[in-house]
Amino acid sequence: MTTLADQKTKTVHYEKARFGDGTKRIFDVLVSALGLLILSPVFIAIALYIKRNSPGPVFYRGPRAGLDTGPEFGYTDPLKRQGFVRMS
Repeated sequence: MTTLADQKTKTVHYEKARFGDGTKRIFDVLVSALGLLILSPVFIAIALYIKRNSPGPVFYRGPRAGLDTGPEFGYTDPLKRQGFVRMS
């Protein structure tokens, strides 16, 4: 009877996908661009709604804790500002 330690391991080599050569990347970029094009009116409508019904900018540049560099700044929506009271 052979044990697991006595068995030789088999090396498996994988070939690169045939769908490669940039075809998948081109497909991903085109589908993403089409999605943004289709959804852009929705994004604009949401931005206009926020601008009309909320004080301040559509995007808020808020501080974030940085690693070894001090505070960093990133953009977020106005609902994440400190002191904002949600009226729902």
